[in-house]
Amino acid sequence: LARALAPAAAKRRRGSLAAALGVWLDWVADARAEDDLQLLAECFADWSHCSKESMNRRSVNMLCESYREARALRSALISWRAGCARLAWLGQAVLQWVAGRATQRAHGMFVAWAGLSARRRRAR
Repeated sequence: LARALAPAAAKRRRGSLAAALGVWLDWVADARAEDDLQLLAECFADWSHCSKESMNRRSVNMLCESYREARALRSALISWRAGCARLAWLGQAVLQWVAGRATQRAHGMFVAWAGLSARRRRAR
């Protein structure tokens, strides 16, 4: 009897092993799909975070760049104004020097004229 029932028991065992293996393979497939979804969600969250950081970094860089440009422009305008002031001072100095030279020349001409007119008076 045991020998007669042995093939049926073995067949039943093989069937239950196959069913258990099928259940296990289904569980593995479900776990892989769940892991894939979780990995996809984590990747999307990381991408979203990096995208926001990149946008923040870009806005900070643009703000700093505009600040640097404003400082450079302010510095250029201050230098230009100082150059104009130096040029105005130099022009004023040259004008005074020329006026002084013209005054000296006119004074010399008046002294010469006075001397000439005094000699003419004496000569008469």
